[in-house]
Amino acid sequence: MAARETRATKTAKKAPAKPAHRKRRNSTLLQGDVGEKIVADAMPGQWLVRKVDKDFGIDLHVEVFDWVPDDPTAADTLGEHFFVQVKSQATLKTVRHVAHSRGNVAKYVPDPGEGDAVEFRVVACSLEVGELMTVEAMGNAVPVLLCVAAVDTGDVYYLCLNDYISKVLLPNNPNYAAENQHITVHLPTWNVLDRDDDSIGYLWLLARRPKFYSAFNTFSYQSHEMDYVHDQLLHLTWAMDDDAALPVPDDIITMLEVFLKSNLRLDIWEPSGPAYWSPLDDVQKDFLTLQAALPQLREPHSAGRLMAVAMQLIQSFNRAANLGRMYEELCREWRLPTALAVLMDDHPGLKYRPEAVPKVIKKRPAREAPAKATKAAPAKKTAAANKRGAAPTSNSAAKKASS
Repeated sequence: MAARETRATKTAKKAPAKPAHRKRRNSTLLQGDVGEKIVADAMPGQWLVRKVDKDFGIDLHVEVFDWVPDDPTAADTLGEHFFVQVKSQATLKTVRHVAHSRGNVAKYVPDPGEGDAVEFRVVACSLEVGELMTVEAMGNAVPVLLCVAAVDTGDVYYLCLNDYISKVLLPNNPNYAAENQHITVHLPTWNVLDRDDDSIGYLWLLARRPKFYSAFNTFSYQSHEMDYVHDQLLHLTWAMDDDAALPVPDDIITMLEVFLKSNLRLDIWEPSGPAYWSPLDDVQKDFLTLQAALPQLREPHSAGRLMAVAMQLIQSFNRAANLGRMYEELCREWRLPTALAVLMDDHPGLKYRPEAVPKVIKKRPAREAPAKATKAAPAKKTAAANKRGAAPTSNSAAKKASS
């Protein structure tokens, strides 16, 4: 009986209740707020950083402003934006990461058994699958930047989640949403958010992505229309006598006037902060040359000259349309934890760079493809992969190239 009473007495005992207290912020919330402030303070001072209330994976909205040339106390909005997801860590640690060279994952499924293994350092960050699924659903036109802030040092590392999902996560793990609750993403250690270093130009260009995509879509449409113009001029020359001379038809000239006037108004031709994508310069010069030549197209031309005009139009607008393909294959690899990014992100003069000589820890011999598949095999990308067009140049270099 006494034993039963003892057990009953023990069961009746409860842990002492915690004393009531006022509403308080726990360490997780405090660390998150500190991280958001660290990230906001690391952005260029003229940019506007807004906190997103009731966020579901998006913490900050950044609007890009640039200083007015003749008024250093004022800045104009560029109409360029991106979102930021902030993750805070008390202390950041870097780890070794291995990536393999591979073909363009926009066209081919990467083979883990091929390619050289390149080793470099990264910052690891765990994200909920739901956060990644949300960014994936947003598409690629509106950039979402992951920023990981170190509370102890104030350092911030960044990664474009849209590009990471498209170029790294999905090619290697297309079923990530069904197999995991959390995914560890890797931020290259050279992706340091520093507004005083020219590497900040990447964020300027990233914010301009919606304008780039809009222009690429327009150029693709115009290039397709030039195919019809080419055929129209070709049929015109076939009907001409050897000594005949005809002007370019008025409807073609009107179309060119509309296309060129619209294209040359675009913001994409101007440097974006300290950065400029150099292939834009060639396309802009093509458009300016065509615009200057429009009055001459109204004059009579021989059949040979009309054919030359047709080829010039095709080449100029095809070059413009090719910008979108270059951007997809090369520019969206910038600043990712990939072997190609290690090559493209290494620029003299930048404070934060990949290792001077990436460590190739294992070099695999190229596999022999079947005879019938030879033409379809993807070419390996190397440092020579469009060295001029693959990476942004500094603003000073852009001005020199434009002069």
